[in-house]
Amino acid sequence: MCVSFSPSNYVIADTMHLVLASILRNHPLGGNALENQLQSGLTVCVKIDSQNVDADPEIDCSRYSRVVIKFGCNKYLKCGQLDEDLFYKHMCHELTHLIDRLDSSFGITDDKEQYAQHISQGLLPPIYMDLWNLYINGRLERKGIKVESFEEFKRKRFGRRLCLGLINDTALEPYGVAFDSDRLTFDDIISLTKEAKDLLSSPSSNTG
Repeated sequence: MCVSFSPSNYVIADTMHLVLASILRNHPLGGNALENQLQSGLTVCVKIDSQNVDADPEIDCSRYSRVVIKFGCNKYLKCGQLDEDLFYKHMCHELTHLIDRLDSSFGITDDKEQYAQHISQGLLPPIYMDLWNLYINGRLERKGIKVESFEEFKRKRFGRRLCLGLINDTALEPYGVAFDSDRLTFDDIISLTKEAKDLLSSPSSNTG
């Protein structure tokens, strides 16, 4: 395994390296997937964004041999110290995207992901990514790693509309299904994306 940081920050890089190494070898959802990647020469590149200092983490694992994780330079710092617990939880989440992609039964392909993006066209973030993130966070929470609860997600994504009574629980059912599921395929994610989009635009699911 090779973990590199750009730009280098030697104060926190060593600790981040240790946390990432631990996750890569002992991911709670990983099974043998990440271990096999490690043996095949997996490279993890961490890019710390000094411009968008509070940027949420993003992972690019389109090339499975070289994974790039990017986040804002202040995202995991508290009084100049690394928030190891938050960093650990978020890296578990990001690396689960890689685990899912490596899982042939999940069945994601470039064509399918482009189709999911097409269905979500004009919506930021795309519905399918919200659903995939919920699917990841639900599984991690049931393993004792709480990244973001379903209630926290609802408040973040639909807080104003929920407070004003402009959306009801029916419209949120596909999101709940994703969070509560332990075994979805990417085809299931696509089906839930279609359902969520239809429900969010349906007058019967919007009370305002």
